[in-house]
Amino acid sequence: MAYIYVGLGGILGSISRYMISLLIIPVNQIPFPWDTLIVNLLGCYLLSFLASLQLNRLKISAHLRSAILIGFIGSFTTFSTFSVEIMHLLNSSQYITVVIYSAVSLAGGLILAGLGLLTAQKIQKTPGEE
Repeated sequence: MAYIYVGLGGILGSISRYMISLLIIPVNQIPFPWDTLIVNLLGCYLLSFLASLQLNRLKISAHLRSAILIGFIGSFTTFSTFSVEIMHLLNSSQYITVVIYSAVSLAGGLILAGLGLLTAQKIQKTPGEE
């Protein structure tokens, strides 16, 4: 049964990723992979936030948790596309873009994962805790 939940989450995640690509590509006039950067950074925040939440407090089943964390976010974000885009940029001798894209992806991903964790912790504090 867990496979079905993860699969359905994966379908929704990949469709969401594709829809973001369609929204960004017409606007993107410079050769920079904004769509992949945005979904990967958003995915870093969401995965950290949702994985850090005590979802059992929210009465979410283990299957639904897997559908969201593994299925949806796993298919929404994409390290393989990031890697291929880096290779295309290198083959096009766009070295500055490679450095910027790589640095923003790594630093931004870590920062947003940290913010996701902090947000989850803030939400879960009991009244009066600081």
